[in-house]
Amino acid sequence: MGADDGVAQGARRFSLPPEQYRLNLERFGVDLPPEKIAAQAHAAFKEYQDEMRPIAAGIAQRRHLASSDYRSVIAALKKEQIVGDAILPFYRQRLRTSKPSSFSTAS
Repeated sequence: MGADDGVAQGARRFSLPPEQYRLNLERFGVDLPPEKIAAQAHAAFKEYQDEMRPIAAGIAQRRHLASSDYRSVIAALKKEQIVGDAILPFYRQRLRTSKPSSFSTAS
């Protein structure tokens, strides 16, 4: 468990022994082995990464960002994040200036 293994040291500290993890899954009605769940999760994450790459490249190009790597693009977007009391006015203004959509907020 070295610094180069890609997993934060603290992340492993709270993990359960494999058999305890398997038993906990069974208690919640999950009948898949943990290894299969992990494999499915890794495959899904790779699929999401593959979907994010072209989206991030487009955002990076439009915003003239130095990197088009999706991690860098997310970090850049987080720096522009709208927080607190600024959220509602921002989206109200956005709704006033956007094109009408196919849905209505009226009941």
